[in-house]
Amino acid sequence: MNSERRHVVVVLFTGGPVRRVNRFIEALDGRDVDVTVLTAEGGQAWPRGKDLHPGAARSISIGRSENRQPLVWLYRAFVERGPGIVLGRGAERLPGVLGKACGKGASLHRKAARVVRRRLFWPVYRMFRGQALRRIARRRVDQLALERAERVIVVDDAAVPFGWMLTRRHPGLEVTRRLDRTR
Repeated sequence: MNSERRHVVVVLFTGGPVRRVNRFIEALDGRDVDVTVLTAEGGQAWPRGKDLHPGAARSISIGRSENRQPLVWLYRAFVERGPGIVLGRGAERLPGVLGKACGKGASLHRKAARVVRRRLFWPVYRMFRGQALRRIARRRVDQLALERAERVIVVDDAAVPFGWMLTRRHPGLEVTRRLDRTR
C-alpha cells in the first residue's frame, strides 16, 4: 500500500448494517482509499448470509473470539448444544419408545433453547456485549494500522465502547459514527 493513499477503518460488530457498509466501501473503491473493516463476523449477532464486500476492503474478524468468551461458551455448551447432542444421539441410537421419547425431547429442547436465547440470554448479554468486544478488539488494534488512519467509523451501538477507547488512546484520531462518502 502506498503511503499517499488515505486509510479509513470501519468498525462493525452486528450484521444489520452490512449493506450500508458495502455501499460505502464500493463508493470509496476508486478513490485511492484503503479500507479496513473490523467485524464480529461469525459471532453472536452476525446472521449467516450477511457478507462484507469481498475485494475492496481488508477484513479482520473477532467473531470466533467472541464465541470463546466464558459466558457465551458456557451458555452455548450447557443450554443449547449439550442437551441437544445428548437427546439427538439418544433418538438415533435407542430403539423403540425410548428413541421416540428422546426425539420428542430433542425437538422440545430446540424450541425451549430458542425461547431462552431470545428472552433471557440476549437481554442480559446485550448489556455486556460492547464491553466484551472492546476487550477482544483491543488486542487487534495493531492490525488496524491506526497510525495511517484518517478516521475510524463506528457503525453500530455494540462498537461504541471500542470507539471511546480509541478516542482516549489516540486523541488526534477522528472517530465518528457517520458513513460519509463525500469526504
